[in-house]
Amino acid sequence: MFISTYCNTIFILTNAVFLQNVAGDSVNRIVDVESNTTTVIECGINVLYPQWSGPPVQSFGLPTLYNYETSSKFNPNLDQDKLSRMSWAENQRDLTFSPVTRDEDGVYECFSNLSWKVQINVRGIDVFYIVCPLQLGA
Repeated sequence: MFISTYCNTIFILTNAVFLQNVAGDSVNRIVDVESNTTTVIECGINVLYPQWSGPPVQSFGLPTLYNYETSSKFNPNLDQDKLSRMSWAENQRDLTFSPVTRDEDGVYECFSNLSWKVQINVRGIDVFYIVCPLQLGA
């Protein structure tokens, strides 16, 4: 006799847009992206390695700092999962997430002597539950 499990993953496609923009906070650009794709967040300032900040918002109300201006090194205090999916684009100005997840949903800001804000709305597939019925066999 053997015991096995057969699992069906149930996916639900969500069409809702999850906005984290604070009322009154203007953005230069709004971009809708699909989760689990490679996404480049473009900076509208023409400088190498601008300072970037973005989600998640910290307990004191400010966004997370990703790097210091002119530094190609990302903040080592960032979540390791985010660090593993985040890189500089070829132009050394834009941020790339591969893959992008719902955690990246929100407002990003690149700045040097100017500021540029981009709102990323992540849409996609969420795994809500996994069904694993137990099967007994002979």
